[in-house]
This record gives sequence, structure tokens and C-alpha cells, in this order.
Amino acid sequence: MEYSVNELAAKLRELYDNTKNDKVAIIHLFGIRYGEIIRSNNVRVSDIVKIAKLNHYCVTELNKGINLAKYVNIKNGIEI
Repeated sequence: MEYSVNELAAKLRELYDNTKNDKVAIIHLFGIRYGEIIRSNNVRVSDIVKIAKLNHYCVTELNKGINLAKYVNIKNGIEI
């Protein structure tokens, strides 16, 4: 499945805005869920974060989630 950098940024921003607590965890989950898409489409993580208008520290957190993707699965029932 292909996503544009703008679509990925919009999804990240939506998830971030709709999370009251654990904002860093939601960034990690986003990386886990969309990491393969981000990598296969050669999308720069810094571009996603910039377009989503998130703090630059989120680049590091998103990369952590992408790196975790090969080791974890998202539980059933959690829509990211």
C-alpha cells in the first residue's frame, strides 16, 4: 500500500492530537504500524514530522518505532 508523505503526516498528527496521555507511545506505535510503508516508499521520517508540525524530538521517537516493528505486533482491536 502506498501513502504520500502528506497522508502519513496527517495520520500521525491525528493520532497525536487524539491521544491525551502516552503521546510518545503513540508515535512508537505509528512507527511500528507504518514503518515498512515509510521505508519502502523512501519517505524521510523528518519530513513526516515536519509536515505533521510536531517537535523535532519526534523524529527520534518515530525511528524507534520503525526499528521496533521487526520485533513486535500490534494487538488486535487497536486501530492505528
